[in-house]
Amino acid sequence: RKELNDFLSLPQIIYKGNQNWIAPFKSEVKRILNSRINPYFRHADIKLFNCYREQEIVSRIAIIINKEYEVQLGLKKALFGFFESINDAVAIKYLIDEVEKYCSQNSIEYLEGPFNPSHYSELGILIDSFDDSPTFFETYNLEYYSSLLECSGFTKSKILHTRINKNIREYISKRYGEDPIVEYGEYHTRSFNMQNYKIDLENL
Repeated sequence: RKELNDFLSLPQIIYKGNQNWIAPFKSEVKRILNSRINPYFRHADIKLFNCYREQEIVSRIAIIINKEYEVQLGLKKALFGFFESINDAVAIKYLIDEVEKYCSQNSIEYLEGPFNPSHYSELGILIDSFDDSPTFFETYNLEYYSSLLECSGFTKSKILHTRINKNIREYISKRYGEDPIVEYGEYHTRSFNMQNYKIDLENL
């Protein structure tokens, strides 16, 4: 229980005072990681790793092995996610060495990430725009994360882009009017309904 709490608490230590990091609810992250209640883990296993310097946690990672990938891809592949660390290359080397041992024991040929915990969740790491707040489904991390992973032997497999229109209200008002109901054939858009916010949140 203490080690799980350490895993969940590490980001608060790393990002303390950082105005751009938006803290997730610990209870939500704990629920995501719980293989007994998260339906994703009906076909996947998860293993959490903490790295300590003396009694203080300094880095963490989760390894996810989805049995369906081997069936579909013909490749024994694992995902890693929930990666967080202080800027300490020695700690990361130790952590990744342990991960590689675990993967070897499970005949894993390929390790890819970060996925938190799957392709349908937050994925990747931020490689620029560290002074901006993250958008939905975009991770936030410090600038050294990329170099820590590269020094551990990881290479970039995909580059993802976030597109931002910072004048969206002005753009929408100019194009569609002040209270737009935009229709495209059978599809239409509307504003979020605060009077029935529970229904709209459930739809989201």
